[in-house]
This record gives sequence, C-alpha cells and structure tokens, in this order.
Amino acid sequence: MKLYKKQYGFTLIEVLISVLVLSVGILGIGALQTLGIRYTQNSYMLSIATQQAQDMAERMRANPAQMFDETNGYYNNITTAYTGTVPDCISTTCTTLQRAQLDHSQWTASNTALFGNTGSVQRAGETFQISINWQDVNEASAKTYTLSFLP
Repeated sequence: MKLYKKQYGFTLIEVLISVLVLSVGILGIGALQTLGIRYTQNSYMLSIATQQAQDMAERMRANPAQMFDETNGYYNNITTAYTGTVPDCISTTCTTLQRAQLDHSQWTASNTALFGNTGSVQRAGETFQISINWQDVNEASAKTYTLSFLP
C-alpha cells in the first residue's frame, strides 16, 4: 500500500476562489440596486410630469371660454411663469380670464417647485400641446413629457 504525500493549501485555494466568486456576486447585486434606484427616480419624475400635464388639461377643460377663443384665448400660448397679480377667485367671483390667469399662476408655481422650471402650453389649430421639462438627476440630458389633446 502506497502512502500519498499530504497536500497542503488545497483548502485555502478553494476558500479564496469562493470568496472571489462571492465578491463578484455582491458587486453585481450592488450595481443592480443602483440601476433600480436610478430608474425609480426617472419613473417618479415622469409620473409627476404626467400628473402636471393632466392637471393643466383639466383646468383648461373647466374654462372653455378661454380655451376655445382662438384669437384672445389665454391658454393659447403659455411659455413662462406667471408674473402678473394673482387674482383672488376664492372670496370674489372671477371672470374667465382671471380664472385662466389663476390657473397659469398655480400651475407654473407647482412646476417650478417640482421640477425647477416651468412647462408650456401651445395651441396648434384645434390641438393643444402641454409640455413639462425637467433635468434628470442621473443624466446630463433634459427630459420632456408632452401631452397632446383635442378639447
């Protein structure tokens, strides 16, 4: 019967390889978590932008006199934040123009608080386009959500 020479260090190599495989797996899980957080933030901002665009569309539908007036309609071209005096439509009765100005003021203030900049409303024929812009925190590019609707 032959006696084999003992092999030293074989278990140590197995342990080192196991630690290497485990380390690569943990790094992969960390990368997946990072991507998950990034995509969650992107989808959150998109859902808020969608809600803001729907909010303005509903405000416009509630004030058809200003929405359907093709020449003097207040909603026909909103591109900047509201800078005028905000009408008080709670304690007094507002005209359709004052209601549109209040909508503009509240909507752009909300957009500025949420996204850091304002959205826009453009009319092209019978179609309105409501756009919301924001800077993505994970990417250098700006994002835009546009809602087109026919009243």
